[in-house]
Amino acid sequence: PRSDRAKAGSRASAVMFATETGQKPLTKREREVLNLISEGFSNKQGALRMAISPRTFESHRAEAMRKLGARNTADLVRTALLHPGAG
Repeated sequence: PRSDRAKAGSRASAVMFATETGQKPLTKREREVLNLISEGFSNKQGALRMAISPRTFESHRAEAMRKLGARNTADLVRTALLHPGAG
């Protein structure tokens, strides 16, 4: 379903983040993954929504966590909720 991917992509663009000093900004895919996680999707559900493998979804999540200095998924979601327009 292309429309699902299009919707997910448009939502992801609403979530931008400033990373720690010297870090690269999140990619579009990392923002999309972060947005889906913050909406409560599991890795498998998010991967299906984005039409990528669960492992690729997990890789995007891990890289976003590294860039944002999040220790766990809860930190990642907290960042998404506290800084929805930054970056």
